[in-house]
Amino acid sequence: MTELKRILDKKILYVICLLIIVSSAYFVLSCIGNSGIKEFNRLNNEYVSALNNYVNAQSYSDDNEVANNYIDYITSYQENNQAILENANRVKKFSALVSNAYTLKNINKTYSDYSKIQNVIPVITNTLGFDRYILFIPKLSAFVIFIMIYIMFNLHKEYDNGEILFSYSAKNGRFIFALKRNLLYIGIIFTLLTIFHLIIFIIASLLYGFVDLNAPIQSSMLFSDCVRPYSIIGFCVINVIVIAIGLSFIILFFNTLLNLIKNRYIALVIMLIIFFAEWRYSLVLQNNSIKRLIANINIYRIIDFSTYFRNYQNVKLFNQPVSSDIIMVFLVIALFIVIFFVSGIVYSRRHPFSKIRFAKIKEFFELKRGKVFSKLGFTGLELYKIFFRNKKIVWVILAVIGELFLINMTQVNFPARQKKLDNIYSQYGGENLELFNNFLENFQQENGELVKQLEEIEVNTDNYEETLSKSMQLQAKIKENEKLMEEFNSILKYKDKIKTEYGVDTYIMSDRGYDEIIGNNSVIREVGITLALIIISVILASGYYLEERKSGVVKLLASSRLGLKKIYSKKLLIISTFIVIYYLIITLIDIIFLNKMYGFKFLSAPVISITFMESKLNSFFLSMTIARYCLLLLALRLFFTIDALFITLIFSLKAKSEFYMPILIFIFGVAACIGLYANILLQVIMLICLIVILILCICYILRGMYGTKN
Repeated sequence: MTELKRILDKKILYVICLLIIVSSAYFVLSCIGNSGIKEFNRLNNEYVSALNNYVNAQSYSDDNEVANNYIDYITSYQENNQAILENANRVKKFSALVSNAYTLKNINKTYSDYSKIQNVIPVITNTLGFDRYILFIPKLSAFVIFIMIYIMFNLHKEYDNGEILFSYSAKNGRFIFALKRNLLYIGIIFTLLTIFHLIIFIIASLLYGFVDLNAPIQSSMLFSDCVRPYSIIGFCVINVIVIAIGLSFIILFFNTLLNLIKNRYIALVIMLIIFFAEWRYSLVLQNNSIKRLIANINIYRIIDFSTYFRNYQNVKLFNQPVSSDIIMVFLVIALFIVIFFVSGIVYSRRHPFSKIRFAKIKEFFELKRGKVFSKLGFTGLELYKIFFRNKKIVWVILAVIGELFLINMTQVNFPARQKKLDNIYSQYGGENLELFNNFLENFQQENGELVKQLEEIEVNTDNYEETLSKSMQLQAKIKENEKLMEEFNSILKYKDKIKTEYGVDTYIMSDRGYDEIIGNNSVIREVGITLALIIISVILASGYYLEERKSGVVKLLASSRLGLKKIYSKKLLIISTFIVIYYLIITLIDIIFLNKMYGFKFLSAPVISITFMESKLNSFFLSMTIARYCLLLLALRLFFTIDALFITLIFSLKAKSEFYMPILIFIFGVAACIGLYANILLQVIMLICLIVILILCICYILRGMYGTKN
């Protein structure tokens, strides 16, 4: 009980309560969306009325397509299942299939699995809330993981303050003590996951209406391929238990890394790299039948096991078809048991005062390094303290490597036809509509000549093989030209539409490059780079002023010739300058690679020329060019980075520990994710707010809020 109180102190409980509120608000906002509460209630009431109307009068609604589709699904469910069974039974009789072939085994298993739900009868019930709850599960798991990592970061301070020494006096030894702590972690995960799921489920039911908990899980369209005869309440319980085991495995694995590496931030980075690399690798293998097992068993799906239950899929294992959900459950349980004991062993064998190898070599290089930086004066000393004394240079280097990794992993190679289109837009597109119309006229004439050639070839039947070959080539070319014409016409229609609705002359151009630069396909890269800059700012600024206060040097600085205020101001200028330079380096790398891969074409064009930008624009910003919009995004990234730096510095001045780091990273990370992909009006408002916050921070610091007046 004492250990539990030490783990769940007041600070942790405050964070848990805060994240429960944040997750609930996030869920409500994601449900309501941009339509507003009145529109949301109207649509929901229409859906419920349509379901009740069918149940009572067996009649479809005239204007609610969503309800009609759901009713069609329920009424045809058993018929579709019976068709699957009949097809499987009929295919088994083909003589081409050998009795021991994997294909036949897979068909037999499919028949057996669908036979289990042959008598399942889905009922019509309001599953909208339940469906939204199911789709929100990965985010709930992410909140729980964040809380657990924050708890472990907080506990890791026992190595800094020496509390780890008390573990040597544990009643049954350090190994048993570690296992008991692991059990506490598991208990906290189960409790948190249950609380989060229960709250979101209740909120979803209040928003959309309560679902029949005893109804078969197949009553939800999300589970149309599920072959488990569960009820909705039964599935929810099983899903929470299995996800809790999966999250326990992830957290205990992180705990093992934490005790092996002994640096919590490096351990977290390695964990994230493993997560991202495994996720990307599984995407590459999704269509590879040989390695499908690896593709479908990955860390991302551990946080939401419902994906396995929702999709029916067999995996080849030792030439036998096995359900992917069964494999995953047993595999995670096995890994969980292994990591449970491995984590305990690693903790029990970690020593707080282990002997440092190559101490003399390390000391020699530290002295040489110190002499080099000492020649740079006060600036050199501060840079030395930031990067080498606290080993934060590792983070700076890792961020650059991570950026290059993100750029490489998210690169898209367009097919030949799309490259051809982009070249056409570069030569004949842009602002000059007359030039493009001339090209289009010539293109149509050339295509017409190809059609005439095809007609002439088809008339000539002297050489059948040669005629057939030429005919097929011409048909393929004509078909390709027709596809090109479809895109040309769609761009011209879009141009006319924008001119009619907004009075803006758009450019003739392609979305493809900009979709990877500023569109939805850029989310992973841009958010990753922005988060890296925020994390670097918070890490470098955390504890920046704390060292002098802890060591007592602050009293010497206060009595120096310059005074504490001027020294702190110099420190502020040094770290701010470095962050701005570092931001410019990271941004320059990003721009160079993006320009090389996609090219920044037609920067002077109105940003509404990019079709996906129409939904983001406001009437005040119709004349904004692509270049200005890119600068707006870069400015947002810059001020998110600088604001994170200054707010962390203020905490560093006042706080006695670095507990605020994960909270600031989380807050700025969420704000950056929203800001980078919001509509332009919200982006401008966020930029103004960030500038105001920065000015307030600067004023706060310049007023001399350092605990001294000199």
